[in-house]
Amino acid sequence: MKISGKVAIVTGGVSGIGKAVSLKLLENGAKLVAILDLEAESCQAVVSEFFEKFGADRVRFIKCDVTREDQLKNSFQEAYDVYGALDIVVNNAGIISHDNRRTIEVNLIGVVNAAFIAEKLMTREKRSERGIIINTASTAGLMASPLLSASYTASKHGVVGFTKSLVNSTDEFSKDLRVVAVCPDGVETTFLTRCNFQTEEYKQRMKFHQVENVFVSLDMVVDAFVLAIEDDSLHGAIIKVTKSDGIEVTNS
Repeated sequence: MKISGKVAIVTGGVSGIGKAVSLKLLENGAKLVAILDLEAESCQAVVSEFFEKFGADRVRFIKCDVTREDQLKNSFQEAYDVYGALDIVVNNAGIISHDNRRTIEVNLIGVVNAAFIAEKLMTREKRSERGIIINTASTAGLMASPLLSASYTASKHGVVGFTKSLVNSTDEFSKDLRVVAVCPDGVETTFLTRCNFQTEEYKQRMKFHQVENVFVSLDMVVDAFVLAIEDDSLHGAIIKVTKSDGIEVTNS
């Protein structure tokens, strides 16, 4: 699928991976990018920046708590109604928190609910080409990490399993859509600072577990998302992004 002329939704789109993916979609000619996020204050600066670069008709901010299914439905519907279409969904909203329930609700339940809500809208009209849903997971969804909580790791394992299962499950997910999970190692964004990964304690912990200098560039991660969108053969695929091996694809 070519990005040009397409309508996209990006959850958690005001910072880090979400902001970078939104920017790349707009740079590549997306007709509309709807950014869903809770951080209204941060979003105003991002939206103003995007308005100036790309025009107000191509960017929309919708405040949304992805743990609230009613808000997800309303937000997706609002984005869909602009052009009566939805082609690309990036389920990117995620947190690292000591609150286990909140972690699972945001990182996994939010992704599951958003995917099924998106499916209904994306297949409302007969499609000329398959739409794409990309779920942001993590290498923590492929293996345990000594730097992350068990609940975070479980949530990302769930995202990977959910993505792979949609290809062939009793849900009978639409064959007119593709689903892909992107699994990056730690990414060089402000998210690292917010999660205390740059404190001396964490640096010592990384050194002890021999996981220093593993953080990948944001540009490489964005390239993985573009690959997921543009390579129509990818369905149920897991795209792993690491500093040592770059972008690796395992397709179902």
